[in-house]
Amino acid sequence: MDGSVVSRFLQKMAPAWFRRCARAVKTHGRYWGLRLASVLLRLVLGERAPLRGYEVDLAAYAKRTGAVYVPSSSAGLGVAVLPRGRVLFDYGVVSTPQRRLVADVSPQMGLPAPAHDALAVPRLPPMTRFLGRLAVLSSTGHQRYYHWMFDVLPRLELLQEAGLGIDAYLINTELGYQQDAVRHLSIAPVISPSSLTHIEADELVVPTLTGDIGYPTRDACDFLRKSFLPATLPSQRRRLYISRRDAKMRRVVNEADVIAALSPLGFETVELEGMAVAEQVMLFAAAEMVVGPHGAGFVNTVFCPSGSGILEFWDDDDFSPSYELLASLRDMHYRRLRCRSVSPVTHDLRVEVADMMELVRSLAQQIDDGRVAISSA
Repeated sequence: MDGSVVSRFLQKMAPAWFRRCARAVKTHGRYWGLRLASVLLRLVLGERAPLRGYEVDLAAYAKRTGAVYVPSSSAGLGVAVLPRGRVLFDYGVVSTPQRRLVADVSPQMGLPAPAHDALAVPRLPPMTRFLGRLAVLSSTGHQRYYHWMFDVLPRLELLQEAGLGIDAYLINTELGYQQDAVRHLSIAPVISPSSLTHIEADELVVPTLTGDIGYPTRDACDFLRKSFLPATLPSQRRRLYISRRDAKMRRVVNEADVIAALSPLGFETVELEGMAVAEQVMLFAAAEMVVGPHGAGFVNTVFCPSGSGILEFWDDDDFSPSYELLASLRDMHYRRLRCRSVSPVTHDLRVEVADMMELVRSLAQQIDDGRVAISSA
């Protein structure tokens, strides 16, 4: 085989299998190395030894070990009771008594289970014991309003449905909106976890997540509306522009032009940072149209009436379908405006005002047509 044939083989064939092998070694080689280290370090560190592997699925683990598992009325969801189960760190990492991560209820955004950071902690925090039943609500991304509302809080409904007596709840309370929600939902008593949390409970009560991290579900939407909306809803219909001028990213650099164009159409400019959760709920419960750059403020569109409209500004390098999916679940009208990014780091963007106004008018017409259809039905 001459040199040119070898060269072509290496260029066309070798990279494909080599890349696959490299990825496998990077993920699984690291994982098996950590498992070996965990076994050896247990002799030295005792209960502070690192985790020694993972379970893929909470329900499957409960079934295999005989632990109590209460299925929900929603398919694929439920609550497990793990005798001597453990919970770690500030985002509710669940471990079995055998020091194995329970992967599906302890996700880490963007990483497969073998690459989970919790498996690479060489020395766990000192362990404390909890006498009784401790329920885990905390999850990854709890410090972000979106994940708090759609990934953390809906787990409470699974606990309520299961009807298990709970002695305390592990849920984060360091931020204002977290404290607002915990008070509103009467979650008590509470243990707020930190990076040094390592608790073994007599019984660790673990609800599944209601869906994949970052994707709203109908169950989560229904829970939030039932839990936060008052019995009497506002009849007023407001148009809101969500400003991110004080945020660190996704700011609109020509926001003055955007506001000037929207104001004659009845749009109010709102800044949600620091606003109480109840105040945000009532604001959006009266909104018929919400416009602005992608951000956590759009979480509150879950409280908008069906038939309302959403116009979301995006740049091509920073797109997520979360709010488009939310609009679909809530029977709302959705539009996306592609904008030019002015920074690949902050994703600040410039809005083409003429394009924005065209979409606003289209949404307004669709909302009006929907009202006519309802009134004539």
